[in-house]
Amino acid sequence: MPTFTQTTILCTSLALMASGCSSSTTPQAQLDYEGTKYDNVSTAEAEAFADEFYYAIHEGDVAACALLFDMDEVLAQVTAGVDVPQEFRKGFLNGARSSIQSTGLLAQLIQAVQAGASYELLRMYEQDGEQHAVFRMLMEEGGVNYHDFRIVRTKAGKVAAVDTQIAATGENFTRTLRRMYISAARSANRSALERLAGADADAAAASDLMVKMAKEVQSANVQKIVNLFEAAPESVQKDKSLLLMYCQAAMQTENDATYMKALEMFRRHHPDDPAVEFLSLDWLTMKERYDDALKSLDKINESIGGDGYLDSLRAELLYTKGDIEAALQTADKSMTDCPDLINPYWTALGLNLQAQKWTRVTELLIALDQKFEMEFEDLRTVPEYAGYAATPEHQRWLDHLGGR
Repeated sequence: MPTFTQTTILCTSLALMASGCSSSTTPQAQLDYEGTKYDNVSTAEAEAFADEFYYAIHEGDVAACALLFDMDEVLAQVTAGVDVPQEFRKGFLNGARSSIQSTGLLAQLIQAVQAGASYELLRMYEQDGEQHAVFRMLMEEGGVNYHDFRIVRTKAGKVAAVDTQIAATGENFTRTLRRMYISAARSANRSALERLAGADADAAAASDLMVKMAKEVQSANVQKIVNLFEAAPESVQKDKSLLLMYCQAAMQTENDATYMKALEMFRRHHPDDPAVEFLSLDWLTMKERYDDALKSLDKINESIGGDGYLDSLRAELLYTKGDIEAALQTADKSMTDCPDLINPYWTALGLNLQAQKWTRVTELLIALDQKFEMEFEDLRTVPEYAGYAATPEHQRWLDHLGGR
């Protein structure tokens, strides 16, 4: 099962349901909130933020991360302009803040890095006077995602990020949370649920389902998440947040048919959503529509401002398509563009092994050893290297190891 992209679903829906209320108020709010206006920061201040955030993530310091990614400012944007009872809003804010330590975006980033994911600063840029930092996440089990942090000077005068565009969901973090918040607020009055109809009834049902699915996310019960979603009415299944959770769980079942079904459902209900390109990459590959998959990869690359790592994914697609020489050249290009990233080296090594380019295999093994100080097994015991181990090039590799 291909997993070129990784959709990180945030388990904050439990926090949204932390407290209900008895008022019959139904919020009237637009999902497209214009956002708070902040003062800009200098390039140097933004770069200092990026360094501190990188260090906090890799040190596992949730508290430091929460200061840099200002959750108070994030939640203010999420809740602004939504007419709900004060008790409900207070309960939501308390629940959301308490979730930061265990289930929120920052905790999930730290947990992923501790589990072996790579999380690196890709680039800094300025847009409309505001500074941005783009981080690339490469999951250990495969998959890529990008987080584009908006860095400002908050009303308290500190330099912090107040939002992040998550490439795999196709939207800002605040927009995802705001959708959940509005959905939860609509169903806050449990006594009036029977009177709800149409969109409000679907929103209430989606809110209930989100709570159930989020509990299973915390338990890592992916099959239960899939079952809960598939048992829901189609009108509820259209909800984007639920669909993203469903796609993520379906991928983790490692069942191709289930994953394909989830991807097809997202494409059907949200054909023009920015997240479609990320999700379509796996779907198109599974359909063996390699040219279309390559076009999707082009669009992803353009949307995040370019990343040489994506050429390693392009190389895999080209090889699977049968364009061997182009695949090998593209893999080499990815290594050149990302010389300090180990993933493109492994991709190039794997493709050259398949293509039986034994001299190049030796060169890549030596490059991995010299650049990343690897410890290698005896390749004669690794099935994938059986063909290589029977060639004179393997002896050249052994001579290299002996001359360390």
